[in-house]
Amino acid sequence: MDQAVFQHRADLLVPIADVELGMAGTIDPALFELGHELGVLHAFCQFEPYEGHRALERRVAPIVEHAEQTHHRGLIAQMAQLPQRRERGRSDHEQGGSRDKRVPERIVERHVRRVREEARPAFARIQAEMAHDGPLTTDLGDGIVQIRLPMSGNPMRYINAYLLADQDGWTLVDCGWKADDVFEALNAGLAEHGRSLADIRRLLITHVHFDHYGLAGTLMRAGVPVLAMHPRDWQTAQRHLTDPAAFDRAADAWIARNGSQIDDAEGFVDELQHHRTELTAPTELLEDGAEVGRLRAMWTPGHTPGHLCFFDRVTGKLLTGDHVLDPVTPHVGIWVETRGDALGEYEDSLQRVVDCGAAGALPAHGEPFADAAGRAVELLAHHRHREQQILAALERGALSGTDVARALPWRRRGDPFDELHEMHRQFAVAETLAHLEHLRAQGIVARDLDATPIRYALVEAAQRV
Repeated sequence: MDQAVFQHRADLLVPIADVELGMAGTIDPALFELGHELGVLHAFCQFEPYEGHRALERRVAPIVEHAEQTHHRGLIAQMAQLPQRRERGRSDHEQGGSRDKRVPERIVERHVRRVREEARPAFARIQAEMAHDGPLTTDLGDGIVQIRLPMSGNPMRYINAYLLADQDGWTLVDCGWKADDVFEALNAGLAEHGRSLADIRRLLITHVHFDHYGLAGTLMRAGVPVLAMHPRDWQTAQRHLTDPAAFDRAADAWIARNGSQIDDAEGFVDELQHHRTELTAPTELLEDGAEVGRLRAMWTPGHTPGHLCFFDRVTGKLLTGDHVLDPVTPHVGIWVETRGDALGEYEDSLQRVVDCGAAGALPAHGEPFADAAGRAVELLAHHRHREQQILAALERGALSGTDVARALPWRRRGDPFDELHEMHRQFAVAETLAHLEHLRAQGIVARDLDATPIRYALVEAAQRV
């Protein structure tokens, strides 16, 4: 992350620690070289997991040491959630013995909750200022407008909605999550091209994740007459959003059965996401091959059970949603036992993109790119390589999904599993389970549901299906 940007964010957050949290004394500016007091530092990591977490964590120990020398002992400990790293070979006593003087964990949690809530508006303002480097809209020609809708607080920064001119009006594909800044950006983007919500004939949803579908209810209430999606994703939306807390508990329980300790009792991230969406019934359900004006629906399950891409018959371009992204590898995970072979579905769907002859890709995240088929081939190769890594891990014997995930490198830079943020470790386990279930569907791997945690093992070659 650019140092000037980091410093700018830290400067904006000084009042949170000084005033709103009632910090005693004058805070040394040196504390803000790469961050802030630990409570805000932790909140920053919640909002900036990709860019900030590892850099900040490396600076936690010196910040704590300085703060405890210059402020009332134990005050920083009350705010801290990020663990200090034990220096190898040194006991707690040799490292100062301050741990036993710190306050109970329940008080730490209470302070962290307060910091998160008080930090959230400031982070939203900062992220809104930095939402994207490009313009709000880009006219792509042939009656297609790309509108970059802000994703405040998310490292993806923005999501693309696409506005397409059709004979009976305008079609909007995806709409961002439910937030005032998204609604304002959408209206401003329409206005840049002489349009308003009244001109939108239909809203098509590639899939029902909150950043693609969350604003749909707002737009329906504003007068957009048609909302359309695939029937399997409408079923998914009902399961997820009728009782979000119950769905989160079930997902956490499934990940725990596969060997992961769940340590996010407040459900901070999930709660934040659920506030960004609402259950909104479609007026139409689109099956594979359905034609909607200039677009033809292509069912591409994997990322979600009912994910749709849309083939533009005017330009030959494919609106790919989250199915094909560049350079990001779309998430395909098993969050519930009944999901089946999600990765097998995804790979079959990628092959459909290879075969469809698209003249270019219009993705939901990132910028349009020319070679949709080539990127789909790269994603297929990535998953085949990952499969070989997993099989190599299982050569050691039966392992839980978490054990397998721990044996793999993560992100493009190859981070160790245990250095990932907790939320990302859960995603890593879910993705590993998708691979294991795909291997199980092929008869290469067997699963023992009676074991605790659930274990996967290689099937002897002579017994394979």
